[in-house]
Amino acid sequence: MTSVRRIILSSVAVLTFAAATWALPPSTADGKTQLSVAREQAPSETKSVSGKISSVQKDVGAPYVDSFTVDVAEKTFIFFTYKGTMMEGELKTGANAEVSYAMDKNGNLVALTVHITP
Repeated sequence: MTSVRRIILSSVAVLTFAAATWALPPSTADGKTQLSVAREQAPSETKSVSGKISSVQKDVGAPYVDSFTVDVAEKTFIFFTYKGTMMEGELKTGANAEVSYAMDKNGNLVALTVHITP
């Protein structure tokens, strides 16, 4: 009778351990879980700002195309455009811009849409 209890108790322990192991999220080669990698790659929430363009720099290098700064009140925002940025108008110093943006995983402000008026 004691050996039957031991077998049952051992079986329950093994099944509990197996279920706990299967419940863990899968990991990548560098030890990060796939969920944490997805969170790193997802852009932050979208925000928008309007102001005057104070400088423009073309061809800043991959993965970005251009960068420009927008002055809003007493704060300056530095934005980067990429090949998917929807641009209405031409980036020019002194023009007014309404920018929808998100922050990338490196903390850069990435312009998603830019509406420029002279």
